[in-house]
Amino acid sequence: MPWYDYIACFFAGMFFANVVPHFVHGISGDPFPTPFAKPPGKGLSSPTVNVLWALLNLAIGWLLFRAGHVSAGNVASLLIFFAGIAAISVMMSHSFQNKHTRERLVFLLRAAGSGAEHPPAFTTRLGRLDKMVVT
Repeated sequence: MPWYDYIACFFAGMFFANVVPHFVHGISGDPFPTPFAKPPGKGLSSPTVNVLWALLNLAIGWLLFRAGHVSAGNVASLLIFFAGIAAISVMMSHSFQNKHTRERLVFLLRAAGSGAEHPPAFTTRLGRLDKMVVT
């Protein structure tokens, strides 16, 4: 297999893995960062933009998958494909680890058994006021 097929395998894995968060957030109606948000990758894009971005990633991933000749008969292409999935998965986990700081606080308070109440004027990402009591 030529070297450029392995590059296609790697990027096919990256594009396929990138479909998952955008598609899930999009069909769930949740805003999520995309390259089209302001600032790119940090701001939130609408659910519709996320679904469209996921579908574009799926199409590009499929084209690269076919171009890279990924198959069960070629172990090297599969390993490189999964390396692409692993690479972008780790990158995304680091990039988005502080995305839900409020939800992480709720989880930590619940895990600690605290009965503390959130600040009453805390605004969620949807812009609503939240007076959720942690139990």
